[in-house]
Amino acid sequence: MIRTKLVTANATPVELSFPDEVQSYYKIIITNLSANKHVLVGGPDVSLTKYGIRVEHDQPPVTIEGVPYNDRLYAISEDPLQSISVAVMVIE
Repeated sequence: MIRTKLVTANATPVELSFPDEVQSYYKIIITNLSANKHVLVGGPDVSLTKYGIRVEHDQPPVTIEGVPYNDRLYAISEDPLQSISVAVMVIE
């Protein structure tokens, strides 16, 4: 199954994955739609100093494969004063 959504990242972590659990490992593709700011991705406590990856504004989408079905990914804007649109595709 393929699912897509657009989310707005700001200073508060927003979930990139879907709230209902899938029953297998999945692939998630994250695209930063900002023209000049980065998106920080991590767990529910993602912050400016605690994140897993930075999705650049001027680079191709980031693909994460083999995500366990019960793991959740969250994002914030690198600039807490500016919201960033993020396109997400999950492939189960």
